[in-house]
Amino acid sequence: MFPVEHKSQSYKNFYKIKNTYGKKVAYHPYAWRKIWIKNFFPKIQNLSGKNLLVVLCLLRHTNNRNEVRITQNEIAEETGLCIQTVNRTMQKLFENQFFVKREGYILLDPNSIARVKLDARIYIKADFEDNKRYL
Repeated sequence: MFPVEHKSQSYKNFYKIKNTYGKKVAYHPYAWRKIWIKNFFPKIQNLSGKNLLVVLCLLRHTNNRNEVRITQNEIAEETGLCIQTVNRTMQKLFENQFFVKREGYILLDPNSIARVKLDARIYIKADFEDNKRYL
């Protein structure tokens, strides 16, 4: 999300205020840092519209270590899809290596999308590659 010039009190509720080059700007704290289009789209290209809701839900619940800690029941509840659709979509994403499964959470592919600082991405990439070997 592009920085928005801070003018009113209402921004403080939704945006964090950051001093950039001597000018106060508001930015959304959950904005994505980087998406690598050439790696991201091939992993989701064969999903239909309702299945993309699952991807958006995963992206919405990603923390600053590219981890998603949400159950398939919670995804189904949030998106309004049945649990079988969520399960099939998650299986397709797993087969396309959009994420790897960890105990209690999933780790999104940092080569496709990263919500972390770019220097921390190196460590997440190594963790992702280690887990990918055991598939």
